[in-house]
Amino acid sequence: MSHFFWVDFPNYITGDYRTLEGFPSEVEYFPPSGKTGESLFVTVEGVRLPLNPVPEVSVEEAEDRYFVIKYFPYSSWIVDYEIE
Repeated sequence: MSHFFWVDFPNYITGDYRTLEGFPSEVEYFPPSGKTGESLFVTVEGVRLPLNPVPEVSVEEAEDRYFVIKYFPYSSWIVDYEIE
């Protein structure tokens, strides 16, 4: 994972990130376990990304909402996201 951070580092410095927009084709929720916190993954435009912090919407609600996600392509680090 740290390797991907360094590949994205120039993009971080210049503020050059990618933006995904649209309705998700897939939404996956994983409840917290003993080793990890809760996770929500959405797939938009064929790209699967984890949303952190996890939004307070159900999977069913998320499937019908429009997402705008700004992220770095190699590390999949999300800069910002909005759910409309």
